Parts: sequence; C-alpha cells; structure tokens
Amino acid sequence: MKQFDGWSQTFVTGTVKNDGESRSNTVNVKAVFKDESGSVLSTRNWGALYLDGGQAWNVAIPSRTEQTPASGALEVSEGAKPDLDSSDLKVVDSSAHTGENPRVTGTVKNSGSSDLEQVATHVRFLDSEKNIIGQNVRYLTAKGGATTAFEVPLSSPYGNEFESYHIVLDRNASY
Repeated sequence: MKQFDGWSQTFVTGTVKNDGESRSNTVNVKAVFKDESGSVLSTRNWGALYLDGGQAWNVAIPSRTEQTPASGALEVSEGAKPDLDSSDLKVVDSSAHTGENPRVTGTVKNSGSSDLEQVATHVRFLDSEKNIIGQNVRYLTAKGGATTAFEVPLSSPYGNEFESYHIVLDRNASY
C-alpha cells in the first residue's frame, strides 16, 4: 500500500513485466483491498492491451473505498489477444505536452469509407527505459474519409513527466 503526494487515495502498487521476447496478449490486473481483519473491502480491475517483450508496467491502482485499506494485493492474468487491425486508421500527427497538464494530442485519419464508432485511442506514457508509467484511453468516432482530433491526458501518481509515448488504436473497442 502506498500514499502518493497530492493524491487522496491509497494505492496498491507493483510492477508487471513481460520477461519473454515477444508481445503478450492483453494483461489483466486485479487489485484486492482488505481491511485489518482480512475482509475484502473492494476489488478493481485494470488492464493493458499488451506488453512488448522485456517491457514493464508500473501499476498503481487506487482503492476508492471510504475505509482506508490495511492491505492490498495484485493478481495478474493474461487475457485475449487484442484486435489491433486498424488498416483504415492511422495516427497522422501527435504531440507530447508535459508540465502541469501532461497529455498527448493528435489526429487520426480514417481512410475507409465507413464511419467507425467507439475507436479506442490508447496512449502509453513511457519512462526513459520504455516502461509504462501511465496509460489512458479516449474514445472517438472516426468518420469515413475524415480526420478526427484526440487528446489523452496522463493521470499517474508517478508524476507528470514522461520521456516518450506510444499510441495504439483499437477499432473494435468494447470495454
């Protein structure tokens, strides 16, 4: 359990690492928060689309319970292979904004003729070693033949600074 400066919640933290050489399937992390008697106060589920070979994810999941948990644990499992077939979708430009309001902005182009709804724009915020220090997603509708702007903020108790980022578009989002 950890308390971060500027955050009112108590977090369970840990590092999930892909020790293999190839990309993993979806990574599911379940946080279990318990009181002093060992009774479960709450659980929260978070996930990452995948981890590249050797990549780590510095997980910090807030408790969001009225009672301060006495303990917390992370349970990690591998999920399904993500559907990242985005042949009609491309990020045509993007920019990092650091400092007080850290975020990534950019534009997505749908070169197909059909509108695509609920396109998940995932941004992974990375440290200097390319490990995930935060991630966020925003959904958009990509009109056929048009461009659509996006803005995805960083919300991480690990701080407002990131070295680089990686954008993943998921056209079949159902989260």
